Amino acid sequence: MAPLHNEIVREELDKMLEAGIITPSSAAWSFPVVIVSKKDGNPRFCVDYRSLNQKMKV
Repeated sequence: MAPLHNEIVREELDKMLEAGIITPSSAAWSFPVVIVSKKDGNPRFCVDYRSLNQKMKV
């Protein structure tokens, strides 16, 4: 991941921790984070849950 993306990820994680959206975890599960450019060029923080979706029963 590019250094700029690392900074974006850290900022987003810090915001979510402060807001109580996420909590620290030592779970065996983890999912890749991807930074995608919006149409206006700003970064969007995304999580790739495809592997989880494949394991879910609907």
